[in-house]
Amino acid sequence: MDRTYPDGRTVHLSLVANPSHLECVNPVVIGKARAKQVYCGDSPEDVRNVVPILLHGDAAFAGQGVVYETMQMAGVEDFNVGGTIHVIVNNQIGFTTNPINSRSTPYASDLGKAFNCPIFHVNGDDAVAVSRALEFAVEWRHEWGTDVVIDMICYRRLGHNELDQPSFTQPILYKAIQKHKSTLDIYEQRLIDEGTMAKEEAQEVRKFVLDNYEKEYEASKTYKPKPSDWLSSKWAGFKGPRQHSRVRPTGVEPDVLRHIGMKSGEVPEGFKLHRQMAKIFKQRVQTSEAGVNIDWGLAEAMAFGSLLIEGNHVRLTGQDVQRGTFSHRHAVVKDQDTEEEYTPLNSLAKMLSMSAPLEELRLPDTQAKITVRNSILSEFAVLGFEHGYSLENPNSLILWEVGGAKCPTRICLHFAYLHDTMSVEGSIWGLHEWCSNHARPVHFRGRGTHRSDPRSVCQWFSCGHGLNVLFF
Repeated sequence: MDRTYPDGRTVHLSLVANPSHLECVNPVVIGKARAKQVYCGDSPEDVRNVVPILLHGDAAFAGQGVVYETMQMAGVEDFNVGGTIHVIVNNQIGFTTNPINSRSTPYASDLGKAFNCPIFHVNGDDAVAVSRALEFAVEWRHEWGTDVVIDMICYRRLGHNELDQPSFTQPILYKAIQKHKSTLDIYEQRLIDEGTMAKEEAQEVRKFVLDNYEKEYEASKTYKPKPSDWLSSKWAGFKGPRQHSRVRPTGVEPDVLRHIGMKSGEVPEGFKLHRQMAKIFKQRVQTSEAGVNIDWGLAEAMAFGSLLIEGNHVRLTGQDVQRGTFSHRHAVVKDQDTEEEYTPLNSLAKMLSMSAPLEELRLPDTQAKITVRNSILSEFAVLGFEHGYSLENPNSLILWEVGGAKCPTRICLHFAYLHDTMSVEGSIWGLHEWCSNHARPVHFRGRGTHRSDPRSVCQWFSCGHGLNVLFF
């Protein structure tokens, strides 16, 4: 949705589907925001202009572990979005659970203290104070680039839903709520008392808004959602997972693969590799030139490189992805004296800006960028982040690799849970399942049953729900 203000400014609003109080939408939003920043050019202004905003419930913010995992990514390179604005709608109750039973801290917002976030507690009945708190939060985020938490103290006038009877569990609280004026009535009276509006004007505004609500409600009964409502404009023209697309040649010329393989084993002059790493890179160059005895790491580099020179961005994240869990990838290497990082696959050709049009990225002698970044030791939030990132651009390969010590049984449950919660009955995964990729190094004899038990792997396959899971 785009909104143009009287001074000519235009603000675009993207809404991500949220499955109730489970909070798993948090990393999806952050990942989508990060992708927008990157594809705009990733300048400080681009980071500043794309603002992720998360709405939380008080019990969920304090109790759901994915909130912590998401906030833990806030300062990590290639996950940092320049600050997220967290708004807690604090009803002082979790379904029927009182705060004393739903957390161990005085405030629902206390998690923010772990990350040194400014926390603004504001009275939800004071509309002007809420507005000022939000403005202050945006200004803080723009100035300091960190997360901000707004704890909006309010109440739930009715029960958890229209059929719920809250007096069963909070009788004293709901006796007080029944006598309390609504926020709308309080603010309307304030405007009248200040002389800002006459009572008749206030009633006219109230009627206009409520009539619009009724009109839109009636229109919603015949509204038919479109798949494009949940995807960026870059997805226009792409076929869905159940539609057939025309067959295209996907082969790569041997000389191109040879060039990629040799480049993946080169470093700049003066860059000091570890002596064992130097042998590995020398072997890469030799095997690429000969075209035989190509190992997994080199084959993967050739595959990634072929996508890059065709103009497709590649992003790979996970706990140990730069080196590779079993020391097989070495996509990013470090100078042994300075620890300077070098990514060979970003030197195949002239690398263009991430904001460059696809037509330019596909020109000869140009390439897109590969990002290979070690992540926090999280499964749920990092996978959600990469899912959100992948929603923004179909001309990219976004991968998340599970660390080598993770139990396949547990990971398959994460996939199943993510499918059920992040999809909102499949509305997202169903559109996007053909390009969500997940990799895991498994089947190493002698590394324990959590790495090699075939029963776990079979369970994982059965829980895939259309996801593309890569094993090696």
